[in-house]
Amino acid sequence: MLGALALVALAGCGGRLPADVPRVAAFEANQLDGEWRVLASNFPMWHDGKKTQPSFRYRSYRDHERVRLDDTVAYLAKGKREAIEGVDTQDPKFPQHFTWRGKGILGLFKSDWVILAVGPERRWIALYFTKTIATPEGVDIISRSPTLSGEDKSAIDRLLATDPFLQTKSRGLIWLPTSGTNRS
Repeated sequence: MLGALALVALAGCGGRLPADVPRVAAFEANQLDGEWRVLASNFPMWHDGKKTQPSFRYRSYRDHERVRLDDTVAYLAKGKREAIEGVDTQDPKFPQHFTWRGKGILGLFKSDWVILAVGPERRWIALYFTKTIATPEGVDIISRSPTLSGEDKSAIDRLLATDPFLQTKSRGLIWLPTSGTNRS
């Protein structure tokens, strides 16, 4: 068992970023500070209804020369609030790219994620995340608000339909019930 854990830790468990991942304009990590709600996702954990109302909370800080985010993924499970904690390290050469590593026993896991698109006035963000040994790759649409305007939803739908990278990576994406929408 220890040997298997050591191999997992050495492997890092994270998928590499695809070569064709889009790059958007520079992004300051502190623009993520605060709470974001997951409105749409193709991440299976949010699809079965057992874990609901997912949200991300970020707090940026500088650690030596690197920018990092304290990262908490929270959700409801059987009516109880649960959380997964990690730390994201910003890539100084590609500022929309972060590498997440879990805290505690989850420190064995890491995943890369990238900001693919930012809506007007940062009302919403489209994220791509790589797979880990335990999770698939996918796309999340996050927002400061639990709902989006029809205009914002239409803009996201256009982006998902026209961006070649998102067309492939967002397959199976659904709008979550907590987002105030009922479409998939």
